[in-house]
Amino acid sequence: MPVVFLTPNLKKLESQPTKIIVDGLSIKSVIDNVEKIYPGFKDKLLANNRIKRGISIVVDGEVRRSGLLSRVSETSEIHFLSAISGGA
Repeated sequence: MPVVFLTPNLKKLESQPTKIIVDGLSIKSVIDNVEKIYPGFKDKLLANNRIKRGISIVVDGEVRRSGLLSRVSETSEIHFLSAISGGA
């Protein structure tokens, strides 16, 4: 089953693990299954059933641009990364 890594901005509570294992063969099904465990997870990633601007999906070290339909394997490692900005 795919492993989803939870960055601090995606965790609701400090006590949540930094990675979880869930069923899913697409980004959409993985997000839906994480949502069942941690309600509110989906709201941090999606707007109008699309990945929010500024969120990148990285599967097995490769940025995926195909959004929710992007396929994952049973052994995939999935990261949802927020854009970082700022500085002087």
